[in-house]
Amino acid sequence: MCIRDRYTLEDILKLNKKFALNLLLKDTEGANRLLKHLNTITGSMPGAAKRTITLYNCFDAFSKEEQLDSANLWDCENCKTKVQAIKSATLCSLPPILIIHLKRFKQRMLYHYSTSKKVAEYVEYPIEGLELGKYVGEEYKSKARYNLFGVTNHIGDTGGGHYTAICKNSISNIWMEFDDQRVLKAKESSIVTEFGYILYYRRADL
Repeated sequence: MCIRDRYTLEDILKLNKKFALNLLLKDTEGANRLLKHLNTITGSMPGAAKRTITLYNCFDAFSKEEQLDSANLWDCENCKTKVQAIKSATLCSLPPILIIHLKRFKQRMLYHYSTSKKVAEYVEYPIEGLELGKYVGEEYKSKARYNLFGVTNHIGDTGGGHYTAICKNSISNIWMEFDDQRVLKAKESSIVTEFGYILYYRRADL
């Protein structure tokens, strides 16, 4: 069976790179060509530019205005008719501890079957000074600054993965990494990574 009949490029990328491609294609030269092509279109070749998504981009998408479609009309109280209204989301209040859950998994249909996929995009989030004044009312703008104190990481994909945590000691201000029974002093470069899954922020005025 031809690979194209059974696998999508996304599926192939999940396999164990060159070994899996050789196994599927039965052709080393062809596998190398396909591997190079896959690396090119996914931007995973050394030196390739990668798209940077910031936490602010996520908040912008969350609060973006959206017009309802014809299947979700709004009952207008003024004109008493159903209209395609504009909706948007804002933060009503800001808690002392803010927990942000990044969407790292999504469902998709593959040949009439529902499958899960890991969303592995790198999301850049600030360690100090997350400013949310843009997304709240005037009464909360003075208390809209947050500092990161913990991160839950997910390493792997839907087929298997591992969770670790990084937390800041509130007394010593030292970042520590927790990996099962191991507890180590965390490197600064390990605080913000592509594995960030759940972010824990404390309001700066506390």
